Amino acid sequence: MIKFLKIFEKSVIFAVKAGLFLVLFVTFYGLFSMVAPQLLRPSRTMFITLTTYLLAALLFLRIYGGIPLGIKKSKDIIASVALASFFTDIVAFVELVVMSEFKIIFDFYMLFIVFFIQLLLVIVGTYFGNWLFFKLHDPEKSILVYADEDAAREFLSKVRRYRKQWDVDFSLSYETENLYKRLYPYKTVFLMGLPAGILSETVEFCYKYTKNVYVVPRLSDVIMKNSKTVVVDDKTVYASYVSSLSTEQRIVKRMLDLFISLVGVILASPFMAVCALAVKLCDGGPVFYKQKRVTENGREFSVLKFRTMIVDAEKKSGSVWAAKDDDRITPVGKVLRKLRLDELPQLFNILHGEMSIVGPRPEREELIREFEKQYPEFRYRLKVKAGLTGLAQIMGKYNTTPLDKLMMDLEYIENYSIWLDLKLIFQTFKVFFKSDSTEGVVSAEAEEIKEEP
Repeated sequence: MIKFLKIFEKSVIFAVKAGLFLVLFVTFYGLFSMVAPQLLRPSRTMFITLTTYLLAALLFLRIYGGIPLGIKKSKDIIASVALASFFTDIVAFVELVVMSEFKIIFDFYMLFIVFFIQLLLVIVGTYFGNWLFFKLHDPEKSILVYADEDAAREFLSKVRRYRKQWDVDFSLSYETENLYKRLYPYKTVFLMGLPAGILSETVEFCYKYTKNVYVVPRLSDVIMKNSKTVVVDDKTVYASYVSSLSTEQRIVKRMLDLFISLVGVILASPFMAVCALAVKLCDGGPVFYKQKRVTENGREFSVLKFRTMIVDAEKKSGSVWAAKDDDRITPVGKVLRKLRLDELPQLFNILHGEMSIVGPRPEREELIREFEKQYPEFRYRLKVKAGLTGLAQIMGKYNTTPLDKLMMDLEYIENYSIWLDLKLIFQTFKVFFKSDSTEGVVSAEAEEIKEEP
């Protein structure tokens, strides 16, 4: 049976995705037809509800990356599809309430029943879909070619978390004798830190022999990624223009910040009151914690957070990141950090104009200077206003290295658009499903590089 399915593997996986989408729609439409019978007969309400649900579903699935079976881990897919379904249900429910002249507004409990059933369907569908995908796809026989052995160890430990996607046999230095001959048996090649000339030759070799190739980017790669093709006379060149927010983009971004932060303050006020009381009762110390951070163009401001550490936590240690199981963090602080509630007061920083909803996280000046010693490009993050959330916070972890966070922040800066801001705002909800998003810095031993004999 599996051998037969492999012949039509793309169609089979598409059918699984389409089937999951269909059952989510049928769940919403079928259950709400019990309280809104007009959905079962041809009517304006039926047509508009169908259209609203389908358009909202497509929009939110696009925001959350669709249903990437075989690409991401099941838990990540479940979080993405569940959030897309949740927001789709809300939009469709509001539309249905308006179309039914508010007759079903008190049936909002049905929304929770629908979502609960959808969540179960998403879990079952995702695990089944990933199981089927990897039954049809064997792990790609892979190899890593590197320039820096220590960096390669760290990267290899990450790749090996995806053993169903890639079976990494060996790792080789780019200076290995007869390198291309050794690459020939592999389907997938990872390239990391190779000199420009060697990198170009290796990519061309992989292309020639139809091998999948993954390249860990440098700063120049991020800058040139979205370059435009320009023909100078009869010569094709790639042009990368100095990127900065236009006046119109700044106005729209500021209006979006004001609207979301104001609504956020109003909705979060009860939670902030509970957090403030919990912090105060924990040890009697100050509720808020102010710290000098750096935002756009190197301007300093005082970031506002709920205090999660003991009073004067950095008096002896100085400016350091929190470590895993840090004994300076209070019991209440651990809960606030876990739920990201310690960040809520920064809504006032956004209202004041010191921060934006989306942007690189603000760092301390002394840490920026320290990072710049190793990564001079780190200050490029200051081209835009610091943010409450951002690409590095969503895609990375608390203990993601400064270099990797820098690459994500620059990816955001170089690709900025209002649409990207909206996507990242909605994707921020995924952070609550990531158990490692609030971990402190951990110094774990990386896996050893296995050299080919």
